[in-house]
Amino acid sequence: MVGRILSDDEIQLLKRALASRCEHLSIVPEGCAAHIAAEQILELFDLGITDERKLAMAPISVDTGRSRH
Repeated sequence: MVGRILSDDEIQLLKRALASRCEHLSIVPEGCAAHIAAEQILELFDLGITDERKLAMAPISVDTGRSRH
């Protein structure tokens, strides 16, 4: 994940993005689903996505672990 110290502004951006994603997905911010959403937002941030709306609403693929063969 993020391999550097985040600025206060970056942390606030990520918190707002997570709150928006939780609201959009109707999940509680303290639950396991929110933890997964936070990890996904950090991954997007690591990829260089810094737009708050994109972090909050970007589609995230979920690997179910099932083979498609």
